[in-house]
Formats: sequence, C-alpha cells, structure tokens
Amino acid sequence: MSVYTDIKNLKIQGASEIGKAAIIDLNSYGNHLTKVKDKKDFLLEVEKHADKLKSARPTEPMLQNCLESIMSKMRKTRSEELIKLQKELYMQSKEEILRLKTNMRKIIEYGISAIPANSIVLTHCHSHNVVNIITKADPVKVFATETRPRFQGRLTAKDIASAGIETELILDDEVADVIDQVDMVIIGADAITKKGVVNKIGSRMVAEIAYDHKKPVYVAASTLKVIDKIDIEVRDSDEVWKDAPKKVKIKNYAFDTVPYKHIKKIITENGLINPKNIKF
Repeated sequence: MSVYTDIKNLKIQGASEIGKAAIIDLNSYGNHLTKVKDKKDFLLEVEKHADKLKSARPTEPMLQNCLESIMSKMRKTRSEELIKLQKELYMQSKEEILRLKTNMRKIIEYGISAIPANSIVLTHCHSHNVVNIITKADPVKVFATETRPRFQGRLTAKDIASAGIETELILDDEVADVIDQVDMVIIGADAITKKGVVNKIGSRMVAEIAYDHKKPVYVAASTLKVIDKIDIEVRDSDEVWKDAPKKVKIKNYAFDTVPYKHIKKIITENGLINPKNIKF
C-alpha cells in the first residue's frame, strides 16, 4: 500500500502524522528519481508527486501547507546536479518535519496550562495534540465521544486510558447528558478558516452544547492549519450504512465548522490565542 492510499483511506490519522508521512514519502520519491534529464524534469516529477499527495486529503491544510513550503523552496534552489537537488530536497524535508515536531511540542506545553488541576474534560474525535495535552495534564477523568462513523474516538479513549486516566467512551448523542459533569472541552482541528474551526463532524454540536452550558471550549491546532476556506469533504456513504436501501439518501460529511463565538481560545505554537486574533 502507498502512503497516498493510506492517507486517503484514513489509515494514517492526525494532521501532523499525515504531514510527516507525506513529507517522508515526497523525499523518498525524489531520491529514487534516477532517469530525469535535468533540473526542470526533476522538479516537475517531484511537483507531480506532491500534488498527488495533496489530493489524498484536499481538505487537510497542514498537508497542503507543508508540501507547498518544501516545493516553494525547491523552485528557488540554485542547485543543478541531480545529487545536489536530491540533497536539497532531503534538507528541506528534514527542516519541515522539525518544524512540525517543534510546533507540536509548543502546543502541548501551552495546552497543559489550559487544563486546571483535578478537572474533568470532554473531547471529540482523535487528535495527537489533544491526546498529548490530556495525558500530560492528567485530569481526573475524560469523556471521549465514539465519533461515528469511523469511531476515531476509540483511539482517543484507548490512548488516554493507557496513560492511567479514568476514561469513559460515550455515544456522540450523549454529550448533552454528561456536559454538566465536565469542566471544559478540548478538540483538535483540521482547518482554521475565516468562518470558524473545521473539525470532525459533530464538533459543532459538541461546542454548541458546551457553550449553552457555559463550559469553555479550547481548540488545539498549529497555525499551519490556517486557510481562508476549504470545501467540506463528503466521504463514501458505505461508511455510514453499507447495505442501505436504494431509496435512502446518505450524505456522509466528514467535517463541520465550529463558529468562533463558541471557542474560548485556540492553543497554537504561539500560545493561547483569541480566535479574533488569528491572521489569514
């Protein structure tokens, strides 16, 4: 199986992990190009592969931004020889992965400060940033939604429980029933857009319930996810109901948008930011 296929089929989860996998794959592809004629051909082939990787998750800004960052620098390189071009690609890829790791470390550090001692936390879907923040902040209990239809919440529950934290997996529709027990909500983000934070379908429902009950909602996400707007991905209806009657229509939206009025702070590598201060 290719990295492209694994990203497309959600076998690789989390924006940072997707970004790292794509960067490594792009570098590997470039370093296996041995029959290109010149610099122009090399850059053309690498660009094609970058575009292919981007198309695996067109609604994943971090994937788009990381690969574009590498390609932007490669287009400006003065190197002409193949071996030097490959070395340049390796160095740019290494630098981009380091940036991802540094951003994640800073987000975790700032995120820990957002979770009060002895708190009860609710989260939705699966985010490496969120899991790392929670496990290091060590709240007394975590509610994790199962996150249909792909049940990514099970990954979250497993990771948090493995850290020795009391964990309860709940139905997506159960959020309103447990929200009064919760001190705060923390979720990840697939994109930070002008209209709001785009995250796994159901995030808006969770945020609205929390807002109505005066529970603060935090979003943990790198500024590499900032983008003006994205199209909401519609996935295969088989994920929802494989043998559905032909007359039953199913729209399997992968994400929804959480309005900024429902979000207290966005936890970024630059600190806890008021949504109004995000720069586009």
